[in-house]
Amino acid sequence: MDKNKPDILEVSYSLMKKIVYGETPDNETNYISNWVSLIMNANLYRENMPFRQLFRIQNPQIVLITGGTATYSINYIKHELKQGVLLSLPIGTMFTIQQKSQDFNMHILDFDIPKHMSQNFFLFQLDILKLNTHTYSRIKKYFSLLYDCIKEERKDSVEHIIFALLYDIKQLGEECNKTMQIHQTSSEILFNKFIQLLLSDQDRLHRKPHFYADYFAKSPNYFSNTIKRISGLNVTGWISRVSLDSAKSLLMETDLSINEISQKLGYASSASFCRFFKKEECVSPTDFRNTHNDIE
Repeated sequence: MDKNKPDILEVSYSLMKKIVYGETPDNETNYISNWVSLIMNANLYRENMPFRQLFRIQNPQIVLITGGTATYSINYIKHELKQGVLLSLPIGTMFTIQQKSQDFNMHILDFDIPKHMSQNFFLFQLDILKLNTHTYSRIKKYFSLLYDCIKEERKDSVEHIIFALLYDIKQLGEECNKTMQIHQTSSEILFNKFIQLLLSDQDRLHRKPHFYADYFAKSPNYFSNTIKRISGLNVTGWISRVSLDSAKSLLMETDLSINEISQKLGYASSASFCRFFKKEECVSPTDFRNTHNDIE
């Protein structure tokens, strides 16, 4: 078997009747049971990913680092990843592999669910958790069990294992976040939430800085100054940067028209989007897409 080729096993399963939220208000029960009962594709695979290329997560993913070390930029923040790190990556997460060892490897569990549903999925807020030896061993066993059950087409077992895995990760996230936030300043937490909000705007990116200041109940000047002090860019600068990276991702990975992309990124017209893109990249969006397609 080619070690550089991912092992991809796919299974569809439906009617996950249990709710991993635990106790849920009666008026939300029907809504939650609807989205956890959706048919989802779960792909369990190991992959050597292209180096120094910008990626935008298309489906929510759970990633377990199983070997080696790597430096990733995740939502524009540098992270050192090694065995025992568990990541929950929501739709829209931006990442780039900056460095990695030859033995770097991971397991990825990919959920193909409607985007408007996934934004309400409790698990898929960005989390990067450093597991201890015991917890890492337990989470890794889930992946091994899934692998075996998928191969044997035991779909009911797959459903229950994923339920148990999601519940376990939910509990880990709640416990670790309390600890992680002790080591972050309030400004760092605000910046992280701002970037996640920028990247989570799936249908139309908000281009007005005051929208984000209002969202976090901060004055526009305080909010922009805080973001700039932490990251070196103000709010307007981050909106432009995310717009450009999102545009390149959409041009390379989708068949959306230039007009549709400009609308998703919140531009008043495709002409204004094209002017912005050409100013930043020195080529038009169409030429950028054609060049990428030629390379592919």
